[in-house]
Amino acid sequence: MSLGSIIDQIKQYPLSEVIGHYIPVRKEGTGHAALCPFHGDTKPSLKIADNKQLFKCFACGHAGDHISFVQDYKNIEFIEAVKEIAGQFSIPTDSLDKGKKKDPKEEMAFRVLTSANKLYRKYASTHHQKEFQEFLESRGLDEEVAESFGIGFAPKGGVFYKYLQSIPSDNKDMALKVAQEIGIIKQGNNGLYDAFRDRITFPVRDQYGQVRSFSCRATREGQEPKYLHLKESFIFHKRNILFGLDVAKSNIRQKDSVIVCEGNMDAIALHQYGFNQAVATMGVALTDFAIQRLKSMTKNFYLAMDNDKAGFNAMERINNDLLGHGIYPKYIDLSPSKDPDDFLKEHGRLAFVERMDEAKTFIDVLIETKLPETIPDNPDQKHQILVGEIFPILAPLKESLMATERVVETAKKLGFKSDSTVLLNSYNQFLEDLKKQQSRYNKPPQAVMAKKTQPQPQAQGANDLKQNETKLSESPKLATQSVKPQELSKTDKLLLKELFQYPQAFSSVTEGKLLDFVGSNEVKKLIQWVSKLYLEVDDKEFINVVRNSLTTSEFSHLLKETVSSILFSVEPSTASEEVIMRLLSDIENRMEIGRLKDKRRELLEEQRTLPQDQAMEILVKINELDKQLIQLKDKKNKTN
Repeated sequence: MSLGSIIDQIKQYPLSEVIGHYIPVRKEGTGHAALCPFHGDTKPSLKIADNKQLFKCFACGHAGDHISFVQDYKNIEFIEAVKEIAGQFSIPTDSLDKGKKKDPKEEMAFRVLTSANKLYRKYASTHHQKEFQEFLESRGLDEEVAESFGIGFAPKGGVFYKYLQSIPSDNKDMALKVAQEIGIIKQGNNGLYDAFRDRITFPVRDQYGQVRSFSCRATREGQEPKYLHLKESFIFHKRNILFGLDVAKSNIRQKDSVIVCEGNMDAIALHQYGFNQAVATMGVALTDFAIQRLKSMTKNFYLAMDNDKAGFNAMERINNDLLGHGIYPKYIDLSPSKDPDDFLKEHGRLAFVERMDEAKTFIDVLIETKLPETIPDNPDQKHQILVGEIFPILAPLKESLMATERVVETAKKLGFKSDSTVLLNSYNQFLEDLKKQQSRYNKPPQAVMAKKTQPQPQAQGANDLKQNETKLSESPKLATQSVKPQELSKTDKLLLKELFQYPQAFSSVTEGKLLDFVGSNEVKKLIQWVSKLYLEVDDKEFINVVRNSLTTSEFSHLLKETVSSILFSVEPSTASEEVIMRLLSDIENRMEIGRLKDKRRELLEEQRTLPQDQAMEILVKINELDKQLIQLKDKKNKTN
């Protein structure tokens, strides 16, 4: 049976029945309602429409269908959600695994690690181990958090080796061999023995909750080493793992933020205090693989690494990597504590909330560290600070507004008298020199910028700036276009809502110029895709086909949820061509107004950084935009 056929069978069952398998559901009018599990709901805000096969929370906006509900509720991937629902209704899913050749060695490794985790948890929770209870009390952890993270206890006496010895003989040899290879069982002078004895165990799980390794902590004074970890193996590559992501991922989406720390205990402590969107790096790096994974959930990153030089250096590297992805992380100041765990113990939850609220963009914190307490009078020293220290920090932002504003602001703090045009031209020259050097040596930006003692890419920019301090340049000002990632705008959402209300309008949008006003490339692709569907299916089946096709499409989770929310709320209907054209004209007008307002905001921001004579030129442009806005609003009012 194909995936599509399985999904079709799943959707023959009422959505309220599927959701009712996980949370209490009650009948309400012609539909059903429930307390929303995706936020702190106090009244039934989650509405379920079996006739539309959709749910929507009218408090937090969460929306979707059978499969997306289980995905988000259980923190599992699409196929796993399909299998889970299918299992409830005895729908066979064997076909989904056909063609996937399983590695027996890998399967055995997962079985060994899963068994070890269950055994350690059993000793921790049912044997009332004194060491484990003392650990929880000393760390201020409750049993619920211990359960969430699978924290366990490995006693002495070789309990895990004895367990492996007890399994059927046809699997025993392979299990022992794999256990040795991944390091959880070791070979000694007297035979095989458990790698972990008298230790608190922390399973290291991937985003799906599969145990791939262990990290352990000593329980006795003088027990060495204090921390013990399994080595990397054929199933564990620490660069691909974020500790706690399997627990945190739904909270990251719900809170639209992630706290990145280092160390298992920091992540666990943050969850204990209610910051359940926290994850920890395995080491002090946030790899591109990890960034892509987190970026799909949120664009709001908070850095809370250890409060020491090594921690700050790690955050500086992570910041550079995130900037390359269009993400501007914020820095949580943990002083005077050394890490999040200590801060929470010493100052409590509310103090941490305040630090998050006050968190500055890390790039601004980094710039502050480069500025001396006493600004030097020597022009050469000023130039070296600006061009040698500040420009490399801003280089990943290129010519964006985020970068150019900071160039001007920092230069003023250093006492430069050049106007913004001169400063920005110098920065532009620095970027050009940097680009040439990177091309020459074929090195990534961070590798080039890390060489602080070799100012080759900075020299030309510095010389130009020195000359411009005495003779102002007449070169044109840099463009200050923002490089922030695209997001779904209000007008994009409005357009989608109106199109699904009147599906016949889809073809008019793709044929006209309205599509050019859409801000999101993904929304453009969606409109083009749905427009083709509309031509191929019967009107009565259109919404059902869209809903079912959307389930297996590759559009983002955010866009799918937005469309699900719209489909839940609208009842598609038809209208005359005149009404449709008037509707599209009105939306086009609104989008144009939105575009002009964005341009006006950019000009106002630009005006603040310019000297009076140039600021007047910007003011003229703003006045012209105001006239256009008035004309568009008048046109809108007349149409209405």
